[in-house]
Amino acid sequence: MVDTLIARYIRQHLQISIDGHMIAPRYLGYKIEEDAAWCFLEAAGVPAMKKLELKDDILYEAHESQSHMIHVIVNDKRQSTKIDNPKSMASFTF
Repeated sequence: MVDTLIARYIRQHLQISIDGHMIAPRYLGYKIEEDAAWCFLEAAGVPAMKKLELKDDILYEAHESQSHMIHVIVNDKRQSTKIDNPKSMASFTF
């Protein structure tokens, strides 16, 4: 039940586009570590990309100091960034 609620909330507060086309990643699950919740998503079958952009405002309405660590792995190469409320946009170039 919790996974269903989390997946629904993420779909409402996380938008991802690849080369200008919106995608809907699959929610894999989450884990709690101290004061952080790590959510795992996957987008399979995505063609080679040049740019990934996202808007992430998860929990911004509840926590003024909310931060997000975002890790994107493409072809075994990882790129990471951090965004803090109110900033909600991030982009990665490959």
